[in-house]
Amino acid sequence: MKKDMPDVVAAEAPEVRGKLQWVGMDRVELPVNLEAGKGMVSQIPAETDIYVNLIDETAKGIHMSRLFLAATSNFEDSKLSPQLINSILTEFLRSHEGISDRASLKLRFEYMCKRPALKSDNLAWRKYPVEILASKLRGEEMQLELGLDIQYSSTCPCSAALSRQMNQENFKESFSGRDSLAFEEILSWLGKRESVAATPHAQRSLAKVYMKLASNTENFEFETYIEGLEKALGTPVQAAVKREDEQEFARLNASNLMFGEDASRKLQDYLNSLPEVLDFRGKVSHFESLHPHDAVSSFCKNY
Repeated sequence: MKKDMPDVVAAEAPEVRGKLQWVGMDRVELPVNLEAGKGMVSQIPAETDIYVNLIDETAKGIHMSRLFLAATSNFEDSKLSPQLINSILTEFLRSHEGISDRASLKLRFEYMCKRPALKSDNLAWRKYPVEILASKLRGEEMQLELGLDIQYSSTCPCSAALSRQMNQENFKESFSGRDSLAFEEILSWLGKRESVAATPHAQRSLAKVYMKLASNTENFEFETYIEGLEKALGTPVQAAVKREDEQEFARLNASNLMFGEDASRKLQDYLNSLPEVLDFRGKVSHFESLHPHDAVSSFCKNY
């Protein structure tokens, strides 16, 4: 027999009345189910922030347990999709009829996929932080954003130019007074360690990108966007690396010198080419090896 227990939310009025933008819970731990290829589904750990607004000024509070149970049971039992998120937000609103008219959630997890080496016949796992942001106003379509973190290498154009100058000066000094040089002599000199007077500085860098997707999007195409963003940047960090891969990585960096502004514009150009991305925003951070501070650049669709 169910025991009668006090319900403060239902029985008491607030001491001070007022509408509230968001009420809910942060960092709720739960699993999400992702398609892993060949019809397989993989269950991975995730965190979600779940909210509704409070528009009834006479209500003491919301029903937090209803949000919790709707989120955890649905994410546990179904494959992750935009449709699933929309149904969860709809359930949030249904369970708060009369006191809330807007619901939202943020979902965070790490998506893992295999990425090919640059030259060798190797594949290796990489993990990509994902954030999904969704909100829904009662009676309207869901607003949906997909966020991805992409790590890449950035070689400073200024440092590269200064290094080239020093290498020219070293060459001039090494062969001062010589009227002519044989091809083989120059080739041999270029292969010596002491011939390289300076090298440009490079650093691991991070792009955080948020893409607004249509509410009728059928699937989260994580790997498609990861591949597209990495290709746009040109020098994504690598997992499986043999000597031929490292040499190719060095070549790519030399042919793809970039400031933060260059990286932002590359990403902006790629995202502008995607008709299904209604809007976007992002930020790149170059974790400088020259400075103790970071070089940053932000971008968006309509700026």
